Amino acid sequence: MYQKFLKIIFLLFLSAASANANQANRALLVIKTRDNQIFDLNKIRGKITIISFFTSWCKPCLSELAELEEIYLTQKNIEIIAINLDHIDEEKNLKFTKKFSYKFAKLSDASVNNLPEPESIPTVYFIGCDGVITNVDEGDFSIKKTLREIKCNYVK
Repeated sequence: MYQKFLKIIFLLFLSAASANANQANRALLVIKTRDNQIFDLNKIRGKITIISFFTSWCKPCLSELAELEEIYLTQKNIEIIAINLDHIDEEKNLKFTKKFSYKFAKLSDASVNNLPEPESIPTVYFIGCDGVITNVDEGDFSIKKTLREIKCNYVK
């Protein structure tokens, strides 16, 4: 009986330790979007989240933004936010991003961000349903291919 009790305590400890480790590994991003809404990555669960870092003058970035638009319009279990690294005025930024349906923001508007700063553009972070970064892709690549590799086994 005592051994069963110890096993249960040990399993509870492992479960709590695993949950705390998972919590510590979660990506954090709180940023004001172009429509003055707050995007809080910590509040999104049960969906794959794509965070794309881009500039308006980068040709591979423009192709990627178009691919993200197609994904956003056809996939219901995906959240997308594109973050502009350009230092352009608000009017130019708004004009550029108006042609897309998903969320846009400027990096300077982030109040919380523990994502590593992109070393090249485009850079895309894929966040799993549990809030943990599953993939980071840089340069010219297929977003759809990466999405097919991500499993979404979120448990609350």
